[in-house]
Amino acid sequence: MMSERDKRYRVEIDIEDFNPEDLNIKTVDKKLVITARKEERVGSRTSSKELNREFTLPDTVDPMQVKAFFSDSGKLLVEAPYLRSITVSHEGSPHFGTSSPLSGSLIR
Repeated sequence: MMSERDKRYRVEIDIEDFNPEDLNIKTVDKKLVITARKEERVGSRTSSKELNREFTLPDTVDPMQVKAFFSDSGKLLVEAPYLRSITVSHEGSPHFGTSSPLSGSLIR
């Protein structure tokens, strides 16, 4: 589940079958990648569970600010603050000058 609560990007995933040491959480460019793997042995049988989730982070989220929390209720909470935009006022002429194309003799 993804939400935009308290001006933060937030992902919540039910991971009650996994322990914190089973998890790998990373950002790759603008992607949040969450993987988990757990193996259990019962007698001569082995069972494994895997989790793979990938989320595209909005452009307004800095991947370096992502933090993850493991709750007692078996939920993984991943969140990051949205970048704040600042209004920039523009004064003066919208034309900054003129330019002319390079002549063919300057291009080699």
